[in-house]
Amino acid sequence: MSDRDTQTGELIEELRAKDPDRLYTALFASGAARDRLIGLYGFNLEVASTRERVSEPMLGQIRLQWWRDALAEIRNGNPRRHPVVESLATWMPQAGNAAFDLASRLIDAREADMDEAPFETVDQLLAYAEATSSNLMRLALIALDVTTGPAHETALPAGRAYALAGIIRAVPFHGVQGRVLLPGQLLASHGIMDARQSLGRRDPEKLKAVLTALADIADRSVSDARQVRGLPGAARPALLPLALARLYLRRLRKADFDLSDPGLDPGNAARIATIFRARWLG
Repeated sequence: MSDRDTQTGELIEELRAKDPDRLYTALFASGAARDRLIGLYGFNLEVASTRERVSEPMLGQIRLQWWRDALAEIRNGNPRRHPVVESLATWMPQAGNAAFDLASRLIDAREADMDEAPFETVDQLLAYAEATSSNLMRLALIALDVTTGPAHETALPAGRAYALAGIIRAVPFHGVQGRVLLPGQLLASHGIMDARQSLGRRDPEKLKAVLTALADIADRSVSDARQVRGLPGAARPALLPLALARLYLRRLRKADFDLSDPGLDPGNAARIATIFRARWLG
């Protein structure tokens, strides 16, 4: 087995443990496209998990700067030895400025994770979703040599829908960390004034109203993404998370937004079946 195969195997195992959704979508690509997506999603995992990997915000800033420097070195043709960096270096220089700009914006967006202050408005939350999830989809399209056209138009609402579904489902996880990603104005409009103290404990019906409002936005984003026509077949692996967003949103509504309902997790078999249908049937 070559060093490249070993590195890819290590990235697969890391994604299997921490980001199985994107791993499974990547595995429905083939050959070099699959390897590019695996490396890209490994990069996303590295920057997205920064907050969980550090003990204080300054260390998180240092970690994010490490990745900015790594991108600059890839651009200059001198990538540092790191499995994810080496994977990105196989295609990003040929992809040009668009790929580097999107990757840099994705890193910049993750600085918000270092900030303890919650989002104030829904628009701020949506901007965060687009800067992270939508930009990652656009990067995946570029990795698949889809550089322009309707697929990039689709990525904006598709990424927004996937991010919102994930943020809703992750409310308990974020709560354990002492984080609140739900917008303060939206919480206040439903009578939740002190999110850190009461979110999901003393005000379950109020929380349900907040989550329903965000799910409505996510559902509209799904509809917007599905209305775009003329998508090339090569783009489909990058957009597969949209199918998972639909799956998660359906299960949230079926559970009446009870985030403790074990039925919210569809299991890997249902995820893979959903991706399979979207990949081959559209």
